[in-house]
Amino acid sequence: MTDKQTLRRDLRARLAELPAEEHRAQSATLCRRLAEHPAIQTAQRIGIFIPLPDEPDLMPFYHTLTLPLAVPVEENGLWQFREVTDLRFRSSENHGVHLPIIGKPVPAADLDVILVPGRAFTPDGLRLGRGRGIYDRLLLGTDAHTLGIAFDRQILPALPQEPHDIRIREVLSPQ
Repeated sequence: MTDKQTLRRDLRARLAELPAEEHRAQSATLCRRLAEHPAIQTAQRIGIFIPLPDEPDLMPFYHTLTLPLAVPVEENGLWQFREVTDLRFRSSENHGVHLPIIGKPVPAADLDVILVPGRAFTPDGLRLGRGRGIYDRLLLGTDAHTLGIAFDRQILPALPQEPHDIRIREVLSPQ
């Protein structure tokens, strides 16, 4: 097992131990911090992610936004952002994630801010994802302000890094 695989397994277990009340409280704090973030306040279009159960719940924050949103979607083996036309979920899934109603493709280069999930982050922007390289490909060539979104227990002092790993500009956690 690689270092990254071992870390992912350990982090999955750490996140499973997060009490529901702490999950809600830290998610609410992240929503407040995002609403106050200067990059969000000046953005014209934001790339979001639909949270999985072990990720911070940002849906309350998304519902406060009136500017255009885009969400990553896999179609025919390629990942791209698609505009969100309605945050209500449709029935289909995208790799286990229920998607909102989506519209036309949005180039990552057209996004001002991209919220990025992960298994773990370092304070200086290294990221450990779920192991499929989705965000490493999505973020290639974009100048968007990338914000890694994490619970406090997902912030680590160091992570293994490979040449294809894309560094996140800023990491946001409740602390």
